[in-house]
Amino acid sequence: MPVHIFQVDETNFEICRKYGLAGIFDAERGNINDTLISRLSLMRIGDPVLFYVGRSSIKKEKSKKELYGVWKVSSEPFYDTCPVWTDQVYPYRICVEELDGAVFKTPIRLSDIYHLIDTGRIWTFALMRNHTSVNAVFSMTAQEYDVIYDEFIKVNQDGPTVQYLTEPYRNSDSPLMKRLHYEKGLLKFESSLMALLADGLKTHTYSDVLHHYSDYSMYVPTNWGKEIDMLLIHGHPKKTDTISSYDIIEVKKQQFDEAGLEQLLDYESWFIQNRVRGDAQMVRSIAIAQSFHPNVIKYLQMRSKYEKKNISLLNYTGAPDGKIQLAPYDI
Repeated sequence: MPVHIFQVDETNFEICRKYGLAGIFDAERGNINDTLISRLSLMRIGDPVLFYVGRSSIKKEKSKKELYGVWKVSSEPFYDTCPVWTDQVYPYRICVEELDGAVFKTPIRLSDIYHLIDTGRIWTFALMRNHTSVNAVFSMTAQEYDVIYDEFIKVNQDGPTVQYLTEPYRNSDSPLMKRLHYEKGLLKFESSLMALLADGLKTHTYSDVLHHYSDYSMYVPTNWGKEIDMLLIHGHPKKTDTISSYDIIEVKKQQFDEAGLEQLLDYESWFIQNRVRGDAQMVRSIAIAQSFHPNVIKYLQMRSKYEKKNISLLNYTGAPDGKIQLAPYDI
């Protein structure tokens, strides 16, 4: 299970702790809002939650730049405009509660996080998206969460502190998924599709085509400012602490064309070189779209013939219940 990190300032963090509530803003732009929904849609009840406190609540005071934990998701994502925070509404919300025996008094400093990144122990921690916008909330893999948790133990030799939510928030009955954008009955944005796929990933809805992955993430950063849409991690069947393979997934709302193929191949090459020490057998690539350009099909046929390496194509269709169905596309 992934761990989810919310970025907040010091004042808002205290409110989050008081009410057991995390929220993100309404961007007032459909595509961006559906992206934010997709990030919350990935969250499953019981998943760990951390808070990165970047700014001090006192003007001219030095920013904290600290990571606090650990809480856990305790509700499905919901939409709610009731005033809670003092600066703005943050209507895209999820309830959290303290993870038993894992709320630590001393946070982890950002400098220590960067040390873990420099040494390769964590690699999906990203405070900025595409180096241009703040990541209000993002997710990291379960393996990286284990590393983060170990750091909390190191700086909290007396163990976790006992804390209780003083005023637990009662979540709204307005599911966040109902806020996705449609046009003439069809998904309007690629991010709308990503939100539905995220909801299916966390419930293992697509196990018949994506198989039995042990962990998953979305919007995975690379070192050149681009993000892998989805990443599936497959654990070794006999060695519980060992990863056997990864699936890299690129998603297109309509046709998967040559530009999409080039992007996916770049991600595949980067991942092989940077994450698995050149072991190409550990990495599989998957494309999800409504249709696939004939030139993409032709290239993949040649690649399979001469390189003996495939890219799986999955065709998606919408179901009457608003869910997404995935089926193999034969070439």
